[in-house]
Amino acid sequence: MKKLKVYKLQINPSTDDSSGVDCISIVNDPAIMKNFIAFSSDNTTKFKFAITDEDQQIVTGPIMIPDLPIYRKDTDDKGNVTDEYYVLADKPTIASVIQKFFKTQRSANTSLEHNGNLLNGVYIIESFQVDSKRGINAPTGYGTIPDGTWFGSMKVESKQIWAAIKAGTFNGFSIEGLFTFEATPQIVVQQSKVSALSYLLS
Repeated sequence: MKKLKVYKLQINPSTDDSSGVDCISIVNDPAIMKNFIAFSSDNTTKFKFAITDEDQQIVTGPIMIPDLPIYRKDTDDKGNVTDEYYVLADKPTIASVIQKFFKTQRSANTSLEHNGNLLNGVYIIESFQVDSKRGINAPTGYGTIPDGTWFGSMKVESKQIWAAIKAGTFNGFSIEGLFTFEATPQIVVQQSKVSALSYLLS
């Protein structure tokens, strides 16, 4: 068993600061979040988007989920693992991320598999944060989704990308951005694989 630290993701809400989400990528295996470089797909829970309008070529799905631990590993230039840990974002942080994303007019910043190339004709057309107090619920079919989850709908004008989505090549959203880490008292006990987790206080 391994005991891995958990860090809380944070951003500076000021537009003079470079932190926050600057792009949303369409990926095969969504890990939900990214810290400057693309998150690995080692997360146990996969949250896929769904085709919500085939004629209009629109997909909808979760972008960030509050308090969901995401496994991370750092490697050296030879590919050797130098550190393993988990990160998560809480509801207020996700709210700040959403506000800054739209305030800085980044809704058209999309890519495929974090390849660094912005797409043309693929963009966010809807965005909301699940909030039961405000009567804003998750779309039907996602089961129990926690308050604070960021959902988005993306218009996909590209026939090639749309065909790949329908074929199952791309299944979800993954964010790109810059976050700072804050240590938490939580640790994750990782058993044989990332799939077996329990949460403890250090």
